Amino acid sequence: MKKTVHLTLDGVQQYPDGGKTTTSLTASGEYYQKNHSHYLIFEEPSPEDPPPENPIPLKSMLKFRDGLMEYHRKGAACLRLVLEEGAEHMTEYATPFGVLFFGVETHSVKTAEAPEEMQVTADYSLTLDGKPFARCRIQVNMRSFSGNISP
Repeated sequence: MKKTVHLTLDGVQQYPDGGKTTTSLTASGEYYQKNHSHYLIFEEPSPEDPPPENPIPLKSMLKFRDGLMEYHRKGAACLRLVLEEGAEHMTEYATPFGVLFFGVETHSVKTAEAPEEMQVTADYSLTLDGKPFARCRIQVNMRSFSGNISP
C-alpha cells in the first residue's frame, strides 16, 4: 500500500581541496514496501531549471534497505547511483552538457525506523578518472502524512 510522505533529502560533498557543497530538498512523495525493500518516489527540481514559471522536475526514486540504496533520477540530468555497503560500482551521470563517469565506493548505508518516520543515511566516496573527487553523505528523512510508514 502506498502512503504519502513528507521527505527531506540532505547531501554533503567534501572535496580533496577542502571545499564543501551542501544540498537540501524538501518534497512530498509516495512510499511503499515490496520484497523487503523500501521505495520512495518523488520529484525534484532540475539543477538546470528554466525560469520558475516553467520548471521541469526530475522524476526520482529511492530503493533502500540496510546495506543498500539505489537512487534513480530521470529528466534533464539522469542518474543511477548504486550504494552498496562495502562495494564499489561505476555510475554515469548524464547532463545536458555531457556524461560523467564516476566510481562509487560505499562505506555504509543505514536505515532507522520509528512508528511515523524513517531515516536512511549513506556514506560514500566518488572518484573521477580514477582520482578522488569527493567524500559524500546523503540523508533522507521521511515522515508520514497519514498513518504509519512501516507496513
